Amino acid sequence: MITELMVAPEAVDDGAGEYVEIHNVSNETIPLDGFVLHDGGADYHAIASGGQAHVTPGDYFVLGINANPVTNGGVIVDYQYAGIALDEAPDGLQLEFLGILVDAVSYDWGATFPAPEGAALSLDPGHVDALDNDDGTLWCVATTPLYEWGDFGTPGTDNDSCACSQSDLDGDGFGSDASCPADYVDCDDGLEQVNPAAFDICDDGIDQDCDGADRE
Repeated sequence: MITELMVAPEAVDDGAGEYVEIHNVSNETIPLDGFVLHDGGADYHAIASGGQAHVTPGDYFVLGINANPVTNGGVIVDYQYAGIALDEAPDGLQLEFLGILVDAVSYDWGATFPAPEGAALSLDPGHVDALDNDDGTLWCVATTPLYEWGDFGTPGTDNDSCACSQSDLDGDGFGSDASCPADYVDCDDGLEQVNPAAFDICDDGIDQDCDGADRE
C-alpha cells in the first residue's frame, strides 16, 4: 500500500525530488517486478528491476524519480522510475499487478488532503490500511527533517504521527499536540500569524515567533 508521497519538494526541483513510499502489510516477501504505477492517465511505469526490487513483510520501499541522494534532496531511493509526475493539484497514483488494483490514492491537494510545499504527504501510522489511505483526513504533513536539505519526510521508515498536524487549529502548519517536534509547537494555535516560523514585530505586545519574547 501507498503510505507517503513527496509531491512538492523545495530543496530540489520536482523532477529531481519526487518519491513514493509503499509499505508491505502482508506476511510474505513481495517481488515488485511486474507491478505497475500509473495515474489512470498518461503517467505510467512498469517496474523492471531484474529481480532486485522486493519488499519484505512489514518493510517500506521507496520509489523515486531520481535515485541519487546528492541531487534528490537526500532521499535513499530503492528503485528509480520514469514517466510518473505527481501534480501539485488533484491527482492520484495507482499500484497494479497483472491488471489487479493493489492500492490507490487520489489526493485533492488542499480540500481534505494536505497540500504541503517542502514536505511529504504522510499517512498516519495508526491507520495503515488500504481503505484508510483513501481518507484525506488521515494524511498529514511530514514533520521529520529530511537530512540536512531542509525538506521533511520519512522515506523508508515509519511515518510521523498525524496528531501534531491534527492539532493545528488555525491552519498555519504548526500544532499544539505534545507529539509535535520542538520547531513545530505553536504557542498560540488560535492565531495564524503566530507560530515558530513567523516574523516577530518588535514591541507590539505579541510574541509572533514563539520565542518567549516580543522582539525579533
